[in-house]
Amino acid sequence: MNPSRRTRRPNCPPPESDQLPQTLQQAIDAQVAAETRARQELFSRSKDEAQKVGDERVAIAVYEKALAERDTEATRLRTEIEALKAEMARQLAEQQAAIKRADTETQVTIKKTEAETEAIRLRAKAQEPDVVEALRPFTTPGYWNPGGKLTPDLKPMSLNAIRAVGALNRSEKGILKLQDVATTNMDKIRPRMDRDRIRLNQQRYGEYSELQALLIELGSTLVELKMLEP
Repeated sequence: MNPSRRTRRPNCPPPESDQLPQTLQQAIDAQVAAETRARQELFSRSKDEAQKVGDERVAIAVYEKALAERDTEATRLRTEIEALKAEMARQLAEQQAAIKRADTETQVTIKKTEAETEAIRLRAKAQEPDVVEALRPFTTPGYWNPGGKLTPDLKPMSLNAIRAVGALNRSEKGILKLQDVATTNMDKIRPRMDRDRIRLNQQRYGEYSELQALLIELGSTLVELKMLEP
């Protein structure tokens, strides 16, 4: 027999040491199945967690949007309220201004009416016969004026000239000065009053005091009526 030729061994199953026991294979399969299930559960949990996080993010986004819309609405309402308050304040100010104008106009009308009434009273008083007679030393046209000035034409005395020499000052000196104006012989045309010593005659002093009060009260009216020169 040729020793170089090897005898072919017939096919036969491997020894038992090369094969996995049935129970071990089952254990491996069980382990693989368990790991597969674990991976699937982990994936599922991960997916659920991701979905949950996504839902929370959506909820937060919706909440934040609602807050923003609420803030926007609140801002709009505040703006409208401020505008309404401003409009009410404007209307109130206009009403108060209108009332003030009306009150001012009323006061002006009242004062104007009072002034017109007073002017009518003074004009009537200036033309009363006894007043006209008492004032003749001043209202009668002439040339002379207090202070010594002569006018080129016959005219009543000047109220300013009478005032300038102090004859309308409400004092003893002023009353004595008015007596000088009414009695001076420098005036050759107007009627002159008697030159009494009024310091010793209080009745005459009183008459000059009343005459001075008339000139003070009626001065502007006498100028208006052209009974005195300005």
